[in-house]
Amino acid sequence: MRSAPIAWLLPLLVPFLAGGCDQPPPALGSVSGRVIFEGEVPEPGTLDLSTVPVCASLHPAAVQERSLVVGTGGGLANAFVSLRGLPAEALPPVSQEPVVLTERDCLFEPRVLGVRVGQPLVVRNADPTYHDVVGEPQANPGFDLSQPFEGMESRLVFEQPELMIPVRSEVHPWMRAWLCVVDHPAFAVTGEDGAFSIADLPAGEYTLEVWHEELGKRQTPVTVTAGQTAETVVAF
Repeated sequence: MRSAPIAWLLPLLVPFLAGGCDQPPPALGSVSGRVIFEGEVPEPGTLDLSTVPVCASLHPAAVQERSLVVGTGGGLANAFVSLRGLPAEALPPVSQEPVVLTERDCLFEPRVLGVRVGQPLVVRNADPTYHDVVGEPQANPGFDLSQPFEGMESRLVFEQPELMIPVRSEVHPWMRAWLCVVDHPAFAVTGEDGAFSIADLPAGEYTLEVWHEELGKRQTPVTVTAGQTAETVVAF
């Protein structure tokens, strides 16, 4: 027996198909701005790399300490910026593209980085010398990674949100970094000019939270409007 033709169903399905296709995606907004340092900027210290000749040889000039980096116009570098209040239904899937923390020239690069819960973090030795990497979180398991050879990589995944996890080295005590684990993608780290930008945000009311390793935390409310960019300045 031949199946009955289904052409007669198409006029009934068209309104449903058209209705689904005609729904535009929700308009999104963004937040951008600067984090600044007000007042007299302390003179940065100098790192002493002389105890490890291999590391010293990688730096023909003196290396300044980078716990407080202030650029032109007072821009504060290496501040972690995050939005609180993002609706759960707006969260995209966690990317499996790893975030990378590199030991390069006997320094951590970058100084501050963010990673989502469940997203891989790769720690990579890019130096021709031994490195160890010690992480001291409170909400997540600690780690102590030994990387004796150039090119070695270690892979970590965090299960709990936790901001400003200190990362250090036992053998190179001047090496410091800060790891921020968040359960959403609405975060950024300020550049040398203190600027940041966070895009693809649903319209709504949020709290902008800024962390700095030396200066602590600041919070300010922000309103995101669809199709527009909210501008803000946060001062320490």
